Amino acid sequence: NKITHKGLWLSEDTLLLIKSPLALPIIDTYKVLADAGVLVTSSTVEEDNASTVNIAELLTSYDGITEIYKEKHIVNIPMPTMFNVKIYKYSQFNIDIHQDGKVFVYNTLHQKGCWISEEQLEEVKGKKKLSISAKNIIMYVQKLLVPMSINESTLMNDDIEYRKNNKDLLEITVAVTRACNYKCIYCFEQKELAKCNEVITAETIENLCKFIKEKMDTQGYKRLSIGWFGGEPLLNVKAIKEIANKLKDLGITFVSHMTTNGRFATKDVIQDLHDNCNLMSAQITLDGLAKEYAELKGCTEDDFYATIQNIKDIQDIIKVTIRLNVGGNSKTLIELLRYIDKEKIKAHIYMDRIKNLDYTPDDYVADYENYLSDYKEIIEALNKDCIHKDLCQTCKKRGHRACQAQSPGHYDIDCQGNLYKCVENIFNADYAIGNINTGEYNEALEKEYTEDRLYDKCHTCPISPVCHGKCTVDRKIRNMGVNCDILIELYKYQL
Repeated sequence: NKITHKGLWLSEDTLLLIKSPLALPIIDTYKVLADAGVLVTSSTVEEDNASTVNIAELLTSYDGITEIYKEKHIVNIPMPTMFNVKIYKYSQFNIDIHQDGKVFVYNTLHQKGCWISEEQLEEVKGKKKLSISAKNIIMYVQKLLVPMSINESTLMNDDIEYRKNNKDLLEITVAVTRACNYKCIYCFEQKELAKCNEVITAETIENLCKFIKEKMDTQGYKRLSIGWFGGEPLLNVKAIKEIANKLKDLGITFVSHMTTNGRFATKDVIQDLHDNCNLMSAQITLDGLAKEYAELKGCTEDDFYATIQNIKDIQDIIKVTIRLNVGGNSKTLIELLRYIDKEKIKAHIYMDRIKNLDYTPDDYVADYENYLSDYKEIIEALNKDCIHKDLCQTCKKRGHRACQAQSPGHYDIDCQGNLYKCVENIFNADYAIGNINTGEYNEALEKEYTEDRLYDKCHTCPISPVCHGKCTVDRKIRNMGVNCDILIELYKYQL
């Protein structure tokens, strides 16, 4: 407490309870808190607008709370108006994870959860109407139990629409070159290698800056984030600097990030881009140790060691994310992660499946099943060896959108000025929604990305707030469908 300059340690359960909307009596455990100046007298509860609860029953169920304080023998106390809704339900966005005889229940909309017993889970899931009691107060506080009157699907959709259409951030990915020093066998640009020497034109640079200026001025965007892309963007540092300088001349502030193979990401280069182009982060892909790395990327083993050294040199300048492409190579990636841990590399690790754009729907389903199997094997190996625990990818808030393509404020631009909604479509003019050099614009195609057409089952799926139908292009444009059972299992495992 900043006023009394006192404090004390509490258990998580006790903290949740005293922060809940209950008026607290002076009882043995809480007298200690009051004496420490952490609890103060409440005068905000109006008894006329409140219901009552047997606080003795409510509080004595917790360890360390054994009796009502003798001098203040208060049994029934008023509760705030928001507690008047006496009928509650188990949230449709809860997922339950069973482990060692207990259950962790997690709400994907509110991103909160708690441990309960198997018996308690059976009880709350077996009743259509629930009231708040001593047994489930923590579930209420963590928003696992919600008022019966709330339409949770509407709540989720409203939240998604607000976040998706929030005109705060404009995101532009710019491919400054098609050229690349590697030939990764899984790269979605492999089919276009004949044009690999193409670089961004002066006309595209000029119109890109005008495009950004117009968007910032007329549509109210407050922040700008630029992603440098390729090919290998570090093969055209000149263009990156030129774009950055033109934006500065226009009075536009921005931050930038980069997708790179890391071979040319030396300390001097990255320090220069950080200082002059506001480069804040980079994603670098590693697919195995030296031998596997060279085979997959069409390079030498020396390139692997040079890239590792670059990561070490730049990790204190910018944030580095190492991407691992998972696809039947779990044992190789386990050894790579052990190596990364041994080398004391501090980068965040991001794992994702190798994606083939020529998949059939059946291939797509099988791909996710294989990815889940590989993912489990990798994480179990890391946990067993206690290796670099923050390497394990955990469930995170995704801004309540499946991908950047859904955002009206996200665009990808190639060297010729073609405009896209998804970076995986870049350089494929069939998916372009327009061109900043010619002024062409296909509004109908853009709406295919930004206007949601979720499956009916998505509106009641427990992971819908964080999955949201998964990849927009796969679902809407390629009609691949979604393997919901696999996605739910994967999400639970990550959690």
